[in-house]
Amino acid sequence: MRIFKKNSYFKPEIPKNKSTFIKLLASYLVIIFVVLCISSLVFFSNYKKLVLNEGYNVSKRSLDQAKYYTELNLNWAKSLVYSLYLDDKIYTLMYSSSPITDNSIIARLREINASSPNIDSICVYNKATNILYSSLGTGFNPEYEKSMRDLLINTKDTFSGNPIPLKIDIISKEGNIVSKNIFSIVLSNLPASGDKLPNGAIILNVNADVFSNYFKQTNKNDNILFSIDNTGRIVFSADSRKFLSDISKESYINDILASPLSSGSFISTINDVQYFVAYSNYKNQNLNFINLVPYELLIGQSKKARNSSIIIVLLLLFIGVIISYIISHKFYDPIEKLIKSINEKLPPENLKGYKNRNELEYLSEALDQVLSQPTSLENLPLEEMVFIRNKLLKDILVNNQSMDINKYPIKLQQLNLNIDLENILVVIFRIDSVNTLYKKYPIHNDRNLIRLGIKNIIVDNLSQQYKVDTLIIANSIVAVLSIGREIDENTKNELLNFIRTIQDKIYDKSNISLSASMGPFVSRIDELSTSYKKANEYINYTFKYGHRATLYESKILQNISKEYKYDEILENALFDAIKLGNKEKIRYCLDKIFENILQYSYNDIILSITTLAINSRNLINTLFDVNNEKCKIYVTDFLEHLKDYELAEDVKLWFLNLYESYIDTLNEKKLSKNNVLVEKVKEYIVDNYSDFCLSVEQISESLDMSPNYLRTIFKNVTGESISKYINDYRFNKAKSLLTDTDHPIADISTMVGYANSNYFYTAFRKNYGVSPAQFRKNNRTK
Repeated sequence: MRIFKKNSYFKPEIPKNKSTFIKLLASYLVIIFVVLCISSLVFFSNYKKLVLNEGYNVSKRSLDQAKYYTELNLNWAKSLVYSLYLDDKIYTLMYSSSPITDNSIIARLREINASSPNIDSICVYNKATNILYSSLGTGFNPEYEKSMRDLLINTKDTFSGNPIPLKIDIISKEGNIVSKNIFSIVLSNLPASGDKLPNGAIILNVNADVFSNYFKQTNKNDNILFSIDNTGRIVFSADSRKFLSDISKESYINDILASPLSSGSFISTINDVQYFVAYSNYKNQNLNFINLVPYELLIGQSKKARNSSIIIVLLLLFIGVIISYIISHKFYDPIEKLIKSINEKLPPENLKGYKNRNELEYLSEALDQVLSQPTSLENLPLEEMVFIRNKLLKDILVNNQSMDINKYPIKLQQLNLNIDLENILVVIFRIDSVNTLYKKYPIHNDRNLIRLGIKNIIVDNLSQQYKVDTLIIANSIVAVLSIGREIDENTKNELLNFIRTIQDKIYDKSNISLSASMGPFVSRIDELSTSYKKANEYINYTFKYGHRATLYESKILQNISKEYKYDEILENALFDAIKLGNKEKIRYCLDKIFENILQYSYNDIILSITTLAINSRNLINTLFDVNNEKCKIYVTDFLEHLKDYELAEDVKLWFLNLYESYIDTLNEKKLSKNNVLVEKVKEYIVDNYSDFCLSVEQISESLDMSPNYLRTIFKNVTGESISKYINDYRFNKAKSLLTDTDHPIADISTMVGYANSNYFYTAFRKNYGVSPAQFRKNNRTK
C-alpha cells in the first residue's frame, strides 16, 4: 500500500556527498583490524594457557602415578611387617629366653628376605638375650647393627606408620665405605622409653634404590620427578646419591611447603633456568611429590603459534580490505536507491534544506516524515496482528522496548493486550519432562495444540480473579497478571492457590506435569522485565524441588546457604570408595555430596556439579593409567547439556552410572587377566605334575611373581588352593594309571610326583576310602 503518490514533476537533486560510503569502508577496515588483533592476542594467550594447563595435567598424572606406586609399595611393606609378627618362627626369635641355635628359624628370615628384591634386610630384636637377629646373617656389619639399635631407641611408637628413611655408611669387606639407602618400618610390643630398647621388635628395611629405579624410568624429556619430606629432604628421586639431601633452602621448596593447597603449580627459576613446577602432597606419609618441566620446553610451542598467527593476520587483513570494499558497495547501493525513491515520492517542501547534507541525514529526515504519518492496525491480517502483539509483549518482558511509558496505553489498547500499567507480576508455567512428552507427540502441530490447550486452561482459571495475558515461549507459558492493588501476604497465598489448582487440573486431565515460578510484584509496566527475569531464575530450582513445584522468592531463599564452599572432604571420601570399588559406599557418599550442594543457589549447584564431574574424570582416567588400561572417559557432552537436566536425581544417577561403569570395566579386565594367569598355572601343573619338587614357589618363580599373590589370584578365580589343585590332578592321573595300566603302585606313585609311596598310599586311602590296590580291583571288575 502506497502512502505517498508519485510526484512526476518534482525531481530534487540527490545528495552527491558520498561520505557514507567512505565511512562504511573505514569502519569495516577498523573493525576487521581490531577483531584480527584481539583474536590473535586472545588466541595466543589462550593457547599459552592451554599449553600450561596441558603441562599441569601431564605432570599431575605423573605425580598421581608416583603417589600410587609409593602407596602400593609402602602398604605392601606394612602388611609384610604384620605378617612377620604373626609368624611363629619370627615370634620365637623375638621372645626366646635363650639364644636361638635352630638354623631353620634363622633361615626363615633369609627366605622371606629373598622373596622380594624390594627388601634390603629384616631384623628381629630380642631383649631377653639382647641379640639383634638379621636376615643378613650372624655377625653382620657393626655399623648396620648400631644404626638398627639407635633406630629402636629413637622410635617412640609401637608401630612406625610412616617409613623412616635412613642412610647408613658401612665398611665393606674390601675396606671401602659404602652408603645404603633404606626405609625402615618398626613394629614392637612396647614403645622404647628413654635410651632403653623395647622387649621385642621387628624392623623391615626396604631398599630405597628400588624407588630410585622407578623415578629414573619416569623422568623423560628433561622432566625431573622426585619427592621430599616435610622438612625439605629428598626422599625419592632418580639419583640415589641425593637420598636425604636437604634442599629446604630452595625458594620453590619453601613455596611448596608453605602452601595450604594439596596440589598446584607455578613457575620458578632454579639454577638460572625457568621451570614449570607441579606438586602434590601425600599427607598420609608426610611426603610431597614434585615434577619439574623446563618452561622453555612448554612455551616453545606457543612461540611457534604466535609467529604463525602474525602471518595469518596479515593475510586475513589483506583479504579483509577486499571484502570491506565489496561489502561497503553492497550496503551503499540500497541507500542510494532509497534516496532516489524518496525523492520521487515525498513533496519537495518536506525535504527543503536536506538535499545538500550527507546521505544518512537526508534519509533520516525523509523516514521521519514517513513514520510520523498515522498508521492503523485494524486493517492488518489477524496473523500479523498476533505477531506484533506477541512481539510487543516479549519486548516488554525482556526490556527490549524503548517506548515512552505514556504511549503504552495506546499500544496496549490497539493490540488488545489485557494488561494494566501498574501492580503487575509474571508467573511462568514450564512443562516438565518435555522430551518424554514430545516422544509421544512427534508431530509439530500436535505439540502446538498441547501448549495452546495448557495456555487456555491457565487463562480460564487466572482470569476469574485477575486481568491476564499470556505468551508461549519454547516449552513455557508466561502469564502477566494485573493484580489491581499492592500485593500482601493474603494476596500472594491466594495467587499460589490458583497456581497449584492449575497444576493439579492439567495433571488430572492430561497427565502433564507443570512446574511454576512466581516473579516479584512490580509497580510499573516498564519494570516488568525484573519480575520476568526473577521468575526465570526461580523456575530453575525445579532441579532441587522436583516436578510440579511451585517456586517463589521466600521459599527459595530460606533454604539457600549464603556462603558457597566446595566440600573436598566429602569428595575425598567418595573417591576413596571408588578406588576400593565399594558401590554401597559410593552411593552413600554421593547422597551426602548432593545433600550438601543442594543447599546453595542454582548457579553454585551447577558449579559444584561441574567441579565434581571434572575431578571424577581426572581420577578415573588416572586410575585407568595406573592399572595400564587404555581407557578414557569424557565429560564434555555432560557439561554442555548439564542445564538440560531437570532434576538433581537425574544428575546423581549419571554420576552413579559413571562410577559403577568404571568399577565394572576394571573388574572385568582384572578378571580376564586373572583367568589367563590361572590357565598358565594349570598348564604348568599339567607339564610338571610328575616333578617331586613341584610347589607354589616353583610355579610363581616361573611366572615371575610373588607366591602369596599367585595363591590369592588362583583361590579367587577357582575357589580352591593351588596345592589342592596339584594333589587332585595327581590323584586323577593315578586313578587313570591304576585302571588303564598294569604298572606297579610304587611306580605309579613316582609317575604322578610322589617320591614316598607310603605317603601316596595313605593319602589315596584318605581321599577315596580305599587303598590304590582295592581301587584298581574294584574298577577293573566293573
